[in-house]
Amino acid sequence: MCKNAHCSHDCRPTADGPVCFCPEGRRPEGGNCVDTDECQLDNTCAQMCTNTVGSFLCSCVSGYQKDGQNCIAINVPQSEKPSIIFSTLNTVQRITLEGNPWSNTTQLKSLNSHALDFSHRNRTLYYIHQNLTKSALMGINIDNFNDRWELPSPSAYGKLSQVQQIALDWVSENWYLLDDNQEIILLCNKNLDKCKVIIEKNLDKPKSLALDPTIGYMYFSRWGNSPPVIERCQMDGSNRVALIDYKIVFPYGITVDYSTSQVYWLDTFLDMIEKIDFDGKNRRTIKQGPIVQNLYGISYFERDLYVSSWKDNTIFKIDTKLQTETIVEKISRPYYLHVFHRQRQPDGK
Repeated sequence: MCKNAHCSHDCRPTADGPVCFCPEGRRPEGGNCVDTDECQLDNTCAQMCTNTVGSFLCSCVSGYQKDGQNCIAINVPQSEKPSIIFSTLNTVQRITLEGNPWSNTTQLKSLNSHALDFSHRNRTLYYIHQNLTKSALMGINIDNFNDRWELPSPSAYGKLSQVQQIALDWVSENWYLLDDNQEIILLCNKNLDKCKVIIEKNLDKPKSLALDPTIGYMYFSRWGNSPPVIERCQMDGSNRVALIDYKIVFPYGITVDYSTSQVYWLDTFLDMIEKIDFDGKNRRTIKQGPIVQNLYGISYFERDLYVSSWKDNTIFKIDTKLQTETIVEKISRPYYLHVFHRQRQPDGK
């Protein structure tokens, strides 16, 4: 049967006739073997991939060390391990990636604080403190939560209780505040004494935002009376572009892989985690189904995703093989979370 197949490498008879086979790194095209571009396959390399004849080469961006097909993030200081910071209905905490308390001084009682971000270079965690009479933007020493201070109230804006999310541009040190009640995104300078609304039109129910100052983009999700969408714009709110405006219902958390400029998001109605390139190409579903129901926050680190779940009040990890691992459980309702590491706020390109 194989004699007439004219396979250049190997042939195997099947019920449907002869089939040509090729060595690893090549694929059959007619009777010949041609090169397979492994770089077109998802997760071939953690970051950069270069196709070669019969194989491929992986490489890493600055700030990472190559380890086979993986890239290991280099911290500052290098000896410090990555950690997770997160807020819940009544606490702000810092834990190890394994779910253990970072120290006995890295947990703080706080009332219903959704908004959370950090400055790795200043070793400071920021959150909005809520009480019955006042809301305030607070800073905390990341190594000792007993050391905390109040920041100035944003100029001409006195409704911090309505802020759904804060984001710090670690390059310019500007602040971004997302107010889902007034449906605006506010930009403030480092000292919070100069602020302006940069997005207010066509912003029904904004829910989440993420910054990538290394290439000068902001991403945000919205859904309300208008069709749901994930948008990209420049850091001043100009040049808005819809990245995703179909097969999307309730987009919540957003995170960015800065090494590849890929954007990840959660859809709490479709029970999905998806990703797309920063230019709107190569949309792919990461995980779908009951395991990712009612997710809220998301953070990317190395090749893993860390998410907070309202389904069972947990934080868990999804690895590159799509296996899940519970990091912390039996907590009050979790909101936003971040991996605290220098490469989650890398140097500008």
